[in-house]
Amino acid sequence: MTDRLPCNVLECQRTILPETAARTAGRCMPCMQSEAAEEQRRYIEANRVNIDRFAGVTDPVEFIKVARETPARDPLKRYLPPPKTLADMYRELRPEDTRRLIALTARLIDEGQDEARDMASTLACMTQADLEEVQLALVRKRVPHPGVVFRAASERVSASLAALLDEPNLETLLVSHVLEALAWTRHPLAIELFIRWRDAPPEWAGLLYLEPMRVQIR
Repeated sequence: MTDRLPCNVLECQRTILPETAARTAGRCMPCMQSEAAEEQRRYIEANRVNIDRFAGVTDPVEFIKVARETPARDPLKRYLPPPKTLADMYRELRPEDTRRLIALTARLIDEGQDEARDMASTLACMTQADLEEVQLALVRKRVPHPGVVFRAASERVSASLAALLDEPNLETLLVSHVLEALAWTRHPLAIELFIRWRDAPPEWAGLLYLEPMRVQIR
């Protein structure tokens, strides 16, 4: 049996094989890894720089866009927080800014950008603006979610949502999202559809845990 050697780090009680000791200058692998991690930590602390992503940004729409983006993780970069909260940013939007932000949000949805649905949800909650452009973009992408984005939607949007339920091979999640979005519209067309589905449950109703008329209309 090969005799094991003590690790030469004073506080360590581990033993190692002679061939390991020859490769690591007598240190066990946990101690080697701990030293490497500490060296990396010191390097990062000495070389980390602060990054202000909002420096020079004066346009409120661009400000919100930057705030919503998630920068690539880099241990050598410390991203500074925005100088104001998102809620304050939205509250300070002028009508023309809101219109531009709606157009930007719709475009980002069409491009499949992850932050776009959060932007849409905040627009719905923080403003009274007409969000039809955003709503139709979500319908086009077949992701009518979050439901709050469809608050007070038009007949055109309500009909477009309902049309998604006519597609073949429906999935439970899509059906649930469409029903929630329709409930948020509070449009007479949506209410009429819920009543019709109550009286004559459609084929897709079997995908749900709740009957369509039990979806809460807010």
